[in-house]
Amino acid sequence: MRVFINRHGELRAGWATASAIAVMIAAQLIARPLSELGDENNPSFKLGVTLVYGIIAVAGILLLFRLLYKRGFRELGMVPEKGLPAFLRGLAGGAVSVAVILAFLVVIDQAAIINTDVDKLISLSVAAEFVSVCVFMFSEELLARGFFMTAMKTTRNKWAILFVPAAIFALLHLMNDGVTVLSIINTLIAGTLLGYMFMKSGALWLSTGFHIAWNFFMGDIFGLGTSGTANTHSVLTTQLGTNTLLTGSYGPEDSVLCALVLLLACLAVQLFIKNPNHPAWTLESGLPLTRG
Repeated sequence: MRVFINRHGELRAGWATASAIAVMIAAQLIARPLSELGDENNPSFKLGVTLVYGIIAVAGILLLFRLLYKRGFRELGMVPEKGLPAFLRGLAGGAVSVAVILAFLVVIDQAAIINTDVDKLISLSVAAEFVSVCVFMFSEELLARGFFMTAMKTTRNKWAILFVPAAIFALLHLMNDGVTVLSIINTLIAGTLLGYMFMKSGALWLSTGFHIAWNFFMGDIFGLGTSGTANTHSVLTTQLGTNTLLTGSYGPEDSVLCALVLLLACLAVQLFIKNPNHPAWTLESGLPLTRG
């Protein structure tokens, strides 16, 4: 039984995280055939498929947490108190971070905005994309921060709690189109940043807001592409330069500039995000994570 249970009577983190990944894979396997039944360029259809995936993924993770640990969802960082202000701060931080990347590239003549379609800001397609991004990013935060980092508490090692989920988060992006060593390193840094936000705030909302804004502004607003996927329906059409060290081979997420901005964001979290007086999630809360 020591293979499955540690000396504290807790399910080992590896088995818990593997089970959660299996839930997410199952959600994708169910949603993917649905996406082939209609036109993915139809905003309503795409949104419907996304919502099916989100319901299965989120409900699956929450159910798994209850089955494995018999705990309330507050211990995953899902707390309503002051959630909106933290979420809005996360949105602002993500939007500013991406804007800094684009502005720097424009200033050094490594990016040019060749078209602007403001009407898309109020279009159904962009609204559907925003909802889709919210669904996907929340499910990723619930998995990688809420579930993984809570499961890793069983190690009693704060570095493992922060960095192991970040590493898993990076490895889960290996299937992205055009993935490179630098893009995986940047995803590892991003996972560490989001995990640090989760640790500092004691809830999911700050990291979720940042993650949503990063993807939405990078792809749907600025047209820079996210995770190797180009966006052809963005508000801005941006043409990147040839210095791939700064622009990346498939977009700024695969660049040294992105790594620098993410590291600066880590510093900003350290300086400006204060630990709440009574956080719902801490490194020691809820231990031991037994079923009783």
